[in-house]
Amino acid sequence: MYLIVYNAVRLAMLEAAAQQRVSADRVSFADALYGVRHGDLSQPLPRLRIVPYRPDRVEPPAKKRRNDDYVLMTRPRKQMRTELLRKRVKR
Repeated sequence: MYLIVYNAVRLAMLEAAAQQRVSADRVSFADALYGVRHGDLSQPLPRLRIVPYRPDRVEPPAKKRRNDDYVLMTRPRKQMRTELLRKRVKR
């Protein structure tokens, strides 16, 4: 059931992206989900919210508290982001 709803939301996002002439990954999933849940299927889709383009947005995979899967956050978040971006450029 969840996969059917997910696919319906993604289809709505694709249609909205085509109407608004943007990439489908820029359309808000939450806004599309609200439109699918509360919208009238006989009416065309309303304009959905567009997420800003942020190519350098990176979050370090670390937590503030000890966990076996992640390293301990021992430096400021901004410094860790900068290091991650440097590693991405080197690849």
